[in-house]
Amino acid sequence: MADMHHVVEIKYAGSKDKETFQKANRAKCKIHILQDYCIFCQTCDEHVCPSCLTKSHQKHDLQEIDEVYTEDINSLKSCQTELNNKFLDIYEKQISNIETTKVNNIDHFKMVKSKVEKQESKMISAVNFFKQNILEDLEEKSCEIESVVSSAKPTIQKNIEEVRDKLDVIANVVNTKDIENVHKSAKNVRKWISSTSEPVTIHPTVFNKLPDFFPESIDKNAIGTLFGKLSIKNETLISVIEVYTSNTPSIDRVTVHKGNELWISSVTTKVLRRVRTNPSCTVNFF
Repeated sequence: MADMHHVVEIKYAGSKDKETFQKANRAKCKIHILQDYCIFCQTCDEHVCPSCLTKSHQKHDLQEIDEVYTEDINSLKSCQTELNNKFLDIYEKQISNIETTKVNNIDHFKMVKSKVEKQESKMISAVNFFKQNILEDLEEKSCEIESVVSSAKPTIQKNIEEVRDKLDVIANVVNTKDIENVHKSAKNVRKWISSTSEPVTIHPTVFNKLPDFFPESIDKNAIGTLFGKLSIKNETLISVIEVYTSNTPSIDRVTVHKGNELWISSVTTKVLRRVRTNPSCTVNFF
C-alpha cells in the first residue's frame, strides 16, 4: 500500500498547487534490480533502495526522494530560464546583429562601389574634357602658324619667280650678242634691282613655335589626391560636464585658464571677457 500512496507534510495537505510537490516515477536500483529507489542519500549524492540503505548508508544524511525530485525539477526550470535569458537570448541577438551587419555591409559595399564608379566616370569625363581643351588649344596655335606660313609663302614665291624671269632674260640676251638688246636689257635689269627692296630673311623664330606636352607622372598618391580615398568616420562621444550661461550675444571661443577661470571672446560685440566660476558653478563677470 505504501507504494500506491504519497505522503506529504501536513502543512501541504489540501494544497492544489501541483508544483508544491511532485512524485517521480519509481526507478529500479542498479545494484538490487528487484527493488525500487526509495530515498536519496545526500552524503553519497545518489539514490538508494531499501537494501542499499541497510547495508551502506547508515547514519548518512537522507532525504525523501520526491523532495529531491521536486528540487531538481525546480532547479532545472531555473536553469531553463537562465539558459534562455542569459545565454540563448544573447546568442540569438548576436546572430540577429550578425545578419543585420551582413546586410548593412552588403548595402554599404554597393553604395561605396557605386560612388567609386561614379567618381571614375567623373574623372574620365573630366580628363576627356581637359584633353579636348589641350588639343583644341594646340590646333588653334597650329592654325595660327599655318596662317602665317600661308600668307608669307605666296609673296616669297612671287619674288622668286620675278628673279628667275630676270635671270632668264639675262641668259637669253647674252647669248644673242645683239648690242642694242644687251644694252636695253642691262638697263632694265639694273633699274629693277635698284628699285626693288633688299630681300628680308624670315628667321624661323618669326613663326610661333607649337607648345610641347609634358605628361605628369601618374602614381598612386597623385591618383588618390585627385580621385579620393576610403576612410572611416570615427564618431567621438561628447558628454556635458558643466553648463554655463552668459549674457554675451554670441561666443566664438572659450579658453580655460587656471582651473576655474574662463576667457570668452565674441566677434559680434568685439569684447573679451574674463569669467571666474565658484564651486556652485555660478559665473562672475569682470
